[in-house]
Amino acid sequence: MMMCDAWRMSSARIQSEYNRGAPEGSGKATAMFIVYIVGWMLLILVVGGWLVGRQSRKAAAGMRQVAATLGFRLLENMEAIDRTIVPAMRQAARDAREKMPPFFRKMAERPARGFLCVAGETDGVEVTIFLESSGGQRSKTRYTVVRADYPKPLPFDMRIGAEGAFTRLGKALFELRDVEIGDPEFDRAVRTRAADEAGARAALGRPGARDAVLGLLALSTSAFATNAYAQWVEQGYRFDPEKTRERVAAVVAVARTLGA
Repeated sequence: MMMCDAWRMSSARIQSEYNRGAPEGSGKATAMFIVYIVGWMLLILVVGGWLVGRQSRKAAAGMRQVAATLGFRLLENMEAIDRTIVPAMRQAARDAREKMPPFFRKMAERPARGFLCVAGETDGVEVTIFLESSGGQRSKTRYTVVRADYPKPLPFDMRIGAEGAFTRLGKALFELRDVEIGDPEFDRAVRTRAADEAGARAALGRPGARDAVLGLLALSTSAFATNAYAQWVEQGYRFDPEKTRERVAAVVAVARTLGA
């Protein structure tokens, strides 16, 4: 904010001098104005690059800390990107990349430079922790993701998430429909959508399944489970070791019960 204010004040001052001096020294005033513009643009680029680099270093340090705390591996570049793809699609993505001509493959892999993820297993369940972002360069929103992939994905599409006020309103006004399990406490707190309603009820009827889902949603209302994985997600960089352990335990519990 201070830099922006200084820019506006300097620009206004030089523009004023330019206007006053236009009849006699317009060339000098124009040169001064251009120098100021170029100088401020360079300063903004340097400071912006430094801030981005600092944030990247902070994120990398956080990921290294999480990997060391959990005893997991820290993956980089395309290896990290591949790990964030769900197992059922991972090999197909690799095969498609292998078939690309070298030039196009190099171009496709370039955005992966510097990408990191933490990968490991807990109780036989594959766990992946990574950072993702949405939005443009000027207004990126960053998220931390903790995902546990099911050992055996369910054979139908399904999504389980928190039932918020807007969902309840939509049900009341527009008769939005989801799968009712028959457990009043669970049905009030959770919205379940599935291509196979009977299959969803059977999966959520497994011992400990509903408790595991409620435990995950208690950590974050943004968390959800599908037919292939359970995922905790929150805005910002979240590297607290003990809380990360808690998140890993929550997604693994869902994966072990729904994807057994």
